[in-house]
Amino acid sequence: MTTPSAKDISAEWNRNAEARCNQIETGKDISHDKVLLPAILRLAGRLDGMAVLDVGCGCGFLAGRIARRADRVLGIDISERMIEQASSRNQRSKLSFRCISVQALARFNELHFDLCVANMSVMTMPNLMGALRAVRTLLDKSGVFIFSITHPCFWNIYRKDEPSKRFDYWRGHAVTAPFRITLDQKPLPALTTYFHRPLSEYVLSVRRAGFVLEDLVEPKPPRTTSSAYRRVFPFPRFLVMHVRKLDGLNVK
Repeated sequence: MTTPSAKDISAEWNRNAEARCNQIETGKDISHDKVLLPAILRLAGRLDGMAVLDVGCGCGFLAGRIARRADRVLGIDISERMIEQASSRNQRSKLSFRCISVQALARFNELHFDLCVANMSVMTMPNLMGALRAVRTLLDKSGVFIFSITHPCFWNIYRKDEPSKRFDYWRGHAVTAPFRITLDQKPLPALTTYFHRPLSEYVLSVRRAGFVLEDLVEPKPPRTTSSAYRRVFPFPRFLVMHVRKLDGLNVK
């Protein structure tokens, strides 16, 4: 089976862009609103005066939240339709969007950032090391990268995208499956691809790319969410890493 490319994944999200952004904008994605964005923003801390890059910004709602406090925010995504949705739904003077991969942006080397964030996009990138090294290039001295992913240890137990007898935790591999959320069980128009990687691969890749892991969070839903949602959250669904660029390293 051929591994899906970045071009394939871009095509999936071009088809899903409007439906996905409508889900979030209408408040149907509890995990996005109550679990993931709060965890990322808590780890980010003070944003005043910062230049921030949102990698795989999707609909742009996280970038829009950050732009309320940061000095300059750029959201990038490889899906042209997602960038169109983000641009139309988030209009702030300090906020801009661009259809480009993080690797291509790093090759231009024209911009630098204090903070990079990536909400549920890193696990959709075929080349993990390439993406991490590109983020490092784009960060200023001692810059921070905060990214959320599906939890490698528990996501398939929750989502059941692969039969348990066939699922191989130790082997990194692509998974293409319907995209559903708790309050909207109708799948998005196109199947979506993510890459399962064991937790050790993420930790080692972060180190090899020239970062130090400073914090790791397995966010839980707050008590303000419905009991029905919390009942189906008995173990972590997501993982959020806070890593810092190590200076003086020659990363190849």
